[in-house]
Amino acid sequence: MRTKSLKAFSILVFLLLTLWGCTDKSSSTNYNDLNSSDQKGDFKVEVFSKDNDKKSIYATLTYIGEEEEVSILHGGDEALYFLIFKNEELLNPGSRTDQGTKAILKQNEPLIINLDKSYQDLLKSGDYQIVAIADMSYDTPESTQYRIPVSTNFSIN
Repeated sequence: MRTKSLKAFSILVFLLLTLWGCTDKSSSTNYNDLNSSDQKGDFKVEVFSKDNDKKSIYATLTYIGEEEEVSILHGGDEALYFLIFKNEELLNPGSRTDQGTKAILKQNEPLIINLDKSYQDLLKSGDYQIVAIADMSYDTPESTQYRIPVSTNFSIN
């Protein structure tokens, strides 16, 4: 009888140690934590940040369709751009140029755009809303226009 109890106890301890070993013991936020995302058609936009680290703000645009790669048209230098709000006031007003810049997106390979350093310098102590916007179309005559805004809240102490 004692052998059965010892064997059952050993199995229980083994299972508990296995479960404990499989749990995530990390208490800090990973820099790659996703804050917000949206998908329209064959495109997904995600925005990432970590509070109190303005250098950690970036967004991704990923083509998730069936082709190996697609050509898109967008305005400005990048297919994604950022708007920064503090107390509902836009801190970085500007405009986008007509969509004439071409980019190639490969299937399931995110295009990563970091928040520009000049925008990082705008961020002082306070609470902000960061909006990453993908504004583009397929590079075809019958192209569909995509505008995908994704926002997250961000704080600096």
